[in-house]
Amino acid sequence: MREAQAVVEGASADIDNAMRSAAQNVGISWANLVVARASIRAGRLEVSAARLAFEGVQEEAKVGARTTLDVLDAEQEVLDARQKLVVAQRDEYVSAYSLRAFLSTQAFAVNILRAGQEEISDRFARALKDKWSGIDYELWDSGCPILTAALASFECKIRHTYHGGDHVIFVGEVLRLRHDPEGQPLLFHGGKYRGVTGDG
Repeated sequence: MREAQAVVEGASADIDNAMRSAAQNVGISWANLVVARASIRAGRLEVSAARLAFEGVQEEAKVGARTTLDVLDAEQEVLDARQKLVVAQRDEYVSAYSLRAFLSTQAFAVNILRAGQEEISDRFARALKDKWSGIDYELWDSGCPILTAALASFECKIRHTYHGGDHVIFVGEVLRLRHDPEGQPLLFHGGKYRGVTGDG
């Protein structure tokens, strides 16, 4: 009886973690979108200021107050500002499509990392173009990526979504799961990774 109760409590905790993970992914995409849009506004101002400065240096060069090198440096600043703006616009599109893709999906996966997988955790916590590059995973029925070396994995069908400010909360029905009963979970608390302690 105690074992069954522990399994039920564990499954309930895993579903709570799955909902938090899904909401976090949407929150990250939303935050990235907001940052990209702010960068675009700043980038447009920077391009305008650099262009104005370039035109001023050109005029000063015509009357001998500036050198050709000054003109080239000012022109480079315009090009650098334009490049930053293009990167910010690209980031906006990537973030918008990531958010749209996550909100339009019918399923999601939750992968519980095992002790010793800090590198994978750190990788997925950062904004990278392709977080899955070089990571061993498989696709289950929904097409969601399942880490092959995870301590536990859940494939979930979205049942409900709730909007909460700049977050979206997903409630899912677990369709399939896999776990290693002998492994230990990777825990992160108080700003660092920790292990499981206790007498059982």
